[in-house]
Amino acid sequence: MLQIVFACFLVCLVSLSGGLLLRLFGSLLHSVIPWLLAVAIGVLLADALFHLLPEALASSATVWPVLSWLVVGLGVFFLFERGLNWQHRVFHRAYPPAMASFGWVSLSVDALHNLIDGALIATSFLLDPALGWATTLAILLHELPQEISDTAILVAAGASLKKAVGLNLLAASTVFIGAALVLSLGQILTLPVATLLAITAGGFIYIALFDLLPRLQRPVNIRVLGLQISCVAVGMVFIEVLHLLNAHH
Repeated sequence: MLQIVFACFLVCLVSLSGGLLLRLFGSLLHSVIPWLLAVAIGVLLADALFHLLPEALASSATVWPVLSWLVVGLGVFFLFERGLNWQHRVFHRAYPPAMASFGWVSLSVDALHNLIDGALIATSFLLDPALGWATTLAILLHELPQEISDTAILVAAGASLKKAVGLNLLAASTVFIGAALVLSLGQILTLPVATLLAITAGGFIYIALFDLLPRLQRPVNIRVLGLQISCVAVGMVFIEVLHLLNAHH
């Protein structure tokens, strides 16, 4: 039990890494954000297409339920963002919203993702403590680039760096909820892991393609376009290298 709590605490601690690293950029923060968004696109797409979806498929007997829930994930987060936009138009006419709607969408997807991580950590520790720590290490390696991207997305959405770090920590705390669900309901309820993974993948794809991609600055020449593509590739390669390193351990 204490090992599970400590592992979840480490995941929450990593959520602060994005703010710490962005803080080091200081006055260069706003000039770096557009390029970090391009990196974030690569991280989100690589995570969704190369990890979350394959894990969901491995947990499901057939392909169609996973693809169906992937489409549901896209639709859910589309409607969620449209609902936020409507709320801002109705209730914030006199005062501009503190953060753009895509920031809240990113935050909700991150919260769901951390809830899944908590469930995986608890399940692994219940099976074998060694497996639990291996799973925790894999999640920590995965979360490092993810948290940098999440913090950059929140800052780009209009949040201050301090607020972005606080919101990111709040979203990361759902890891405890996921672990608690497994510990309390594990004998009664089997969590639909494949469904949650597919919905999360849909959310990641939605944010990357429909929120972040249109917000990249319009390329003024082939050099800027090449740099943007390179940043996307860096995000994809970085998370792949981390997963490969973890697989060899």
